[in-house]
Amino acid sequence: MESRCASRGEQRTPGHKHSQDSEIQLQATEISEITHAMAALLDLMLVRSSPSPRLVVAPQACAAPVAGAPGEGEGAMPPAVPCLRAVVLREALRERLAGEWEERRRRPRPPPLHLRVGQCGRNRKRKWAGPRRRPSTPPSAQSPRVTASPNKARFSSSPRRRSAYEKSFILSASPAMDQFHDRHHVRLRSCVLRTYLHADHDGERVSLSRRRDSLNTAWVVHIHQRADGPYLLLHSAAYGHYLGTTFKPAPLGHHGCRTEQRDYDDEPDLMAVMWKAARAGVRDIILLRDVAGRYLRANDRYLPWNTGVTVDNKVSALMYWTVEHIPDRDGPPGLPGPIHTPSPGYHSLMLWRNPVVSRLIRFMLSDPNGPIYTQHCWTTLRFRGRSVFHLRDELARRIAFVLDGRQSFDLVMCVRAGRRGRLTPLVIDLPSSGYGETLWIVVFMSGTPAYNALRHPDVDAE
Repeated sequence: MESRCASRGEQRTPGHKHSQDSEIQLQATEISEITHAMAALLDLMLVRSSPSPRLVVAPQACAAPVAGAPGEGEGAMPPAVPCLRAVVLREALRERLAGEWEERRRRPRPPPLHLRVGQCGRNRKRKWAGPRRRPSTPPSAQSPRVTASPNKARFSSSPRRRSAYEKSFILSASPAMDQFHDRHHVRLRSCVLRTYLHADHDGERVSLSRRRDSLNTAWVVHIHQRADGPYLLLHSAAYGHYLGTTFKPAPLGHHGCRTEQRDYDDEPDLMAVMWKAARAGVRDIILLRDVAGRYLRANDRYLPWNTGVTVDNKVSALMYWTVEHIPDRDGPPGLPGPIHTPSPGYHSLMLWRNPVVSRLIRFMLSDPNGPIYTQHCWTTLRFRGRSVFHLRDELARRIAFVLDGRQSFDLVMCVRAGRRGRLTPLVIDLPSSGYGETLWIVVFMSGTPAYNALRHPDVDAE
């Protein structure tokens, strides 16, 4: 610089030196502003590329000293002052991203994908509904959990933790009691396995069967009214036993607890046979829920020999059922042919054969307008075997004084499962088990109003 001034003939003065210092300071200020602008731009790029609302900021970029600035020795620049505009913009972006993240977190989860009628089993298609989250429902809004005890069921105040899918599965179910009409006959068909709810021939177990034209797959609707609304009771059209639940563990290969056929005598029996029907949200598919919060489910789609029916509180597509209504027929169906009953001494030689079932039969003759139950209206007899044909002949022989020239096929026997159970026409052979049990039978004579009021399902109808 001095050589250039000397060549041009200029003289160096103190004012000229002061103007050079001002120019250097101006350049340093411009460089500082450019540095702050670059730092702000860097913050914006980091905010947009960051997957979380937390901003990554490099504070040393805004306070980097510039070489040659005065103030700290010869040619040093003053320290950079934070840019107010960049700070304000950074805070505004942080608040905006935090609000969007909170809104996304609180966004309701889409409802679960319910299985369609034609896409059950291995052909069903599921959609990704997002990751599972911890349920946000307070404990007071969850249903109580039922734990099994050796003596009786106990409701626990600490509910079981349910997943978000289970909660949406339960909350999305709406009442479906309108599909059941009192004293009508229905079938319950599994949507996944395409099999029917079946009352086994032993009169105790409940399973699945592919036979549609069987009386064991027909169930009679019994609507029970209570203070909290109507409840559904189902009793078999074969033996009159009610579909009930237990707290016994299910057999190996099954899920949940056992179901069984049971009598309806008193209030504890009523708690075990009451159901609530709920619509699953897909056409006419329903769920059956007992008073303990468990759902009726089929077993098992991969092991064909596991045909038992259980109750469980874990969500599964095997809990989906459809209701098929059965029309009534004119008059009772014909009885099966007689079954040969071997003599008692025959089994002394054939020990591996099952013994002949012996039952205590208590029967009464109904009045023309319906039965009137009294303490001394029942007659008792001992009956061996399972043949309903022989049982009708035996009852006709004992009440021959009221037949008035009519034959045994002019009467209908109805069985009553428990003191509060409804009457069910007995038109199939007696259960294979039940040695020593008592069978309560009411006899109706043809041509009476009570006889004409009986309903018989037409299981062969399409």
